[in-house]
Amino acid sequence: MRSCHHGRWASLRIRSLVVGTGGAAYPLQLGDPLKEWVEAPDIEKYRRIDGRQVVTVAMSTLERYTPSEAAREDYLASYASERFFQSMAYARTYPTQLAELRELLPTIRTPVQIISGNHDRVVPPVNSQYLHERLPNSKLDIIDAGLPPPKEPAA
Repeated sequence: MRSCHHGRWASLRIRSLVVGTGGAAYPLQLGDPLKEWVEAPDIEKYRRIDGRQVVTVAMSTLERYTPSEAAREDYLASYASERFFQSMAYARTYPTQLAELRELLPTIRTPVQIISGNHDRVVPPVNSQYLHERLPNSKLDIIDAGLPPPKEPAA
């Protein structure tokens, strides 16, 4: 997060931004399995999980929407091999980085549209509400959608 305020990023100007689901609230407000992934003392067991299984389970919970074959394949490819395990590093920074973000949010003047599903139990809407309350130029849309907690793929 600090890197965005230094060097060449300092001159970057974003006119507007649309954000979706993701952990944002501090203290953490996450559902499983994301909560487990963030708080696990040892994540080595996740190295054996094919991330495409996680994506397949997550996509199976979508209601009233079917991604195109190209979108589905792109999503699956983005988690191939150990990419799921490697991507866990980002979510595992939540406990420290979200505390820092909490202090920075009121300084962000970029218009932000926040979209969240009211049925999302993995990343509850409280995260979107948290962002909305702290971003001075935001719009919050809670939609009738969301992901129930997916079943953990076999390790």
